[in-house]
Amino acid sequence: MTTNEIINLSAILAGPIFAVVITLWWQHRQRKHEMRFKLAQTIWDTHHDSTQAEFSAAIRAIPIIFNKDAKVRSAWKGFMGNVNQKPSTGNEGSHEQDFVDRKHDLILALSNAVDLNVTEREIRDSVYVASAYTDMSNLMKRSYEAQVRIAEALENNNRLIEQSLHNSSNRQGQ
Repeated sequence: MTTNEIINLSAILAGPIFAVVITLWWQHRQRKHEMRFKLAQTIWDTHHDSTQAEFSAAIRAIPIIFNKDAKVRSAWKGFMGNVNQKPSTGNEGSHEQDFVDRKHDLILALSNAVDLNVTEREIRDSVYVASAYTDMSNLMKRSYEAQVRIAEALENNNRLIEQSLHNSSNRQGQ
């Protein structure tokens, strides 16, 4: 066999192998980008209401999906540090502002990681929430607060009834 034949045979055998390897590498890269983009989009879509389940799930997935991105991991750690810290009395406003700032830093890091060219200002100004959603959210919040007040009123009422019955039985026994 001549050198030319060996080169041709090697190319015939290696060509399909290289094609498969390159295809698998490209598919993996595409899937990874799609997962990262979807997570960033979920954060963008839900960051106006941090109580949404989708927002929480996306936040929990960041260290898994962006495990090799130091900037995103750093922003995530800063955000989680704020989330896990309870504000001191009288410091609630400052803590809330720090939460918003760190959330925006995280969104900016995520956006940069998926090649979205956005500015911090665009992130801060991007919140759109339909008025019906805001109205419903506020109504639910007021309803939860009312449930607490109702429960407290019922407990007080039960206490008063028990005291009244106790006082009534003491008077009858005298």
